[in-house]
Amino acid sequence: VTFSKPSTRAATPVAPLNSPSPVDNSPMGDMEAELYQALKSYPGNKATDAEAREIARTLNESAKAMGFSAENTRKMLAVFAHESGGFDPRARSQTGAGGLGQLTGVAIEDMQRLSGAGGPYAEYSNNFIKPGGDRTDIRSNIWTSVAYMHNLMGQIGSQDIINAFIA
Repeated sequence: VTFSKPSTRAATPVAPLNSPSPVDNSPMGDMEAELYQALKSYPGNKATDAEAREIARTLNESAKAMGFSAENTRKMLAVFAHESGGFDPRARSQTGAGGLGQLTGVAIEDMQRLSGAGGPYAEYSNNFIKPGGDRTDIRSNIWTSVAYMHNLMGQIGSQDIINAFIA
């Protein structure tokens, strides 16, 4: 994925409050805008505009919560592009992994365990996919994937998400 600096053009106008559109057109922060532009310019991007906005916003939110650097946040977007075949939230592998992060049942169960009472991810447990849950839900897939990568980074003692991805 090629990333460029966010555009200096004016923000997209905000939709009226009573707008029937489900697209969140509220102004984006710099990182959200950068992620959104990178996603939209990705060759073979399969995300709709609404999905692209949700991906950018949720990745930014979850990465901040996990203390990711801007560079690791960008790398996580590249992981989603690779794993889902072009930002396809509905992607499913032959082995049953699914969604943007191609989460497996084992990864979901690990995060469920780690987000239980007293676990290191307990405060984020409502954001994660539950065992047997919908892996194609963008928000919960991203939160679970980001937290899973954060956990892997801790296990291998690395601050670089790519090391966790290949571990």
